Amino acid sequence: MRFFSADKVNKVQKRRRKNARFRKLLTPKNAIMVLNELHPGVAFDSREVTNAFNQTTYIVSFEVEGQQFTGEGTSKGAAKQAAAEAAVKALILKKIADSKLKREEGKLKCSFQMYLYFRAFS
Repeated sequence: MRFFSADKVNKVQKRRRKNARFRKLLTPKNAIMVLNELHPGVAFDSREVTNAFNQTTYIVSFEVEGQQFTGEGTSKGAAKQAAAEAAVKALILKKIADSKLKREEGKLKCSFQMYLYFRAFS
């Protein structure tokens, strides 16, 4: 009869632990989490609006980097998520545009330096 020691783990258990670690690492973040990581402490203002059909909608707004973002939804969470998605999208597009501009400026500087270099030898 063979007994397993307490510190040995079988293959199935190892695989489960490994998968659990991977799931924890690969869990996608929602827009509110991303916004909170980029700009911690954002203050959300929410208000409740009831229309003529007695349907309640929520409007959430906040300000980040001088820009006002709003989101609308059937619950406060959905409205907050919509506003955060708009903010993250705008912030990412702004960073992409800034990086492209810097790259283009770098290309212009590099090509101008190459021009000066070749002109010096001619």
